[in-house]
Amino acid sequence: MPFTYKLSMLLSLQDHYNELLEILRDNRHCWEQEVLNFYPASIDSAPREWMEALSGLSFDQLWLMDSKQDFSFLAIKGMRQCFEKLELLTALPTKVIPVSPEFNQADAFFGVKEKKRHEIQRIAPVIKDLKNQIQFKRMIDIGGGQGHLGRVVSKHFGVETLSVDRDPQLLQQGRKNVDRLKHRVMPDGAASMEFAQINIQENEPAPDCFNHESFILGLHTCGDLAWHLMDYTDQAKSKGLLSFGCCYNKMKVSKDGFAHFGPAELPLDQHTLTLATRGHRSASRSAFDLKLQVKRHRYALHLFHYHERNIKRFYPMGETHPREYQGAFSEYALPRLEAYQISATKDELEEFYEKDWVVALYKKMLCANLIRWQFGRALEMFILLDRAIKLSKMGLEVELATYFDESLSPRNIGILAIRK
Repeated sequence: MPFTYKLSMLLSLQDHYNELLEILRDNRHCWEQEVLNFYPASIDSAPREWMEALSGLSFDQLWLMDSKQDFSFLAIKGMRQCFEKLELLTALPTKVIPVSPEFNQADAFFGVKEKKRHEIQRIAPVIKDLKNQIQFKRMIDIGGGQGHLGRVVSKHFGVETLSVDRDPQLLQQGRKNVDRLKHRVMPDGAASMEFAQINIQENEPAPDCFNHESFILGLHTCGDLAWHLMDYTDQAKSKGLLSFGCCYNKMKVSKDGFAHFGPAELPLDQHTLTLATRGHRSASRSAFDLKLQVKRHRYALHLFHYHERNIKRFYPMGETHPREYQGAFSEYALPRLEAYQISATKDELEEFYEKDWVVALYKKMLCANLIRWQFGRALEMFILLDRAIKLSKMGLEVELATYFDESLSPRNIGILAIRK
């Protein structure tokens, strides 16, 4: 089986990396400064012509742009060409192997949520196909949690599996799930599954389970975990690795602003790594509308701090339920102001929220963020290409592809690396 890197533009890994590096460097002023944290400099650094062009678009058009469905109505040629090139450079083939008609989903997905079901349905046939072709003995599922994926891969796809996690409670729950299903008749060809508690850390030798007969799966390689798995794969000369990056904002960053285990050619601070983590398109118009409402409240609160209370530093407000953004601004703002001992009244907040200059600044901040969001997927791809190149230098053949529906599992790019 020829494991070759495929892209519509037929670029090599290094050429693809260089193309992304160039467009990211040339447009660094568009994405480097997070809009709230660096207000007002973040607005001033955004391309003025681009901002003005976006301010004249309807919300329908802004959604089409944000969801990357259509850029044709963008009047500024440079902006349109930039966004189109970003799309081209982040386009990858999709790897899907259909499951067998005999696969019993009701039996396999006991206690499994929709997102996880989707990921397992896409990954399990790929793992079985790889086992048939490169003849590894056992799959090591890193960060396997309760072992849902390992259970399905072993029992329903016949691949011996070791499910590894650092959390003993998740492992214990996984064992209970397996015991609870023992009364069911196992499909023909079912393989064994085991659990192991292992905490993968930097500069540690590869555990014994990593060996020349194993295949490593990292479905959610949070932060620098991806690099440690690459290192283990190299140390143990494992048959191969399938790795999906996530939580890039948890990558270690050096004092000079570079990701410690990331690309050396471009500084990537925590704000940029967060953008790479969240860099996906709005799945629907309703999702986009919710995003607008979230930003309307959040930006207004920051503007109130900055202009009405002369608080120039950024205050983090944390995540909250979407319904909190559906009500009046004062209902959202008052508890958060009180948490920082900032006084305000309901009437004062509502009056501030509707002021013309506040609405105008919200729109400018939104336009700056809409531009910035266009670069999120490219930054993620840049990080993943850096990893792919490093794997290639370790002597593995590498393929990048998307495996999941982005609307269900946004971090859907897998790096498949097979030992030559």
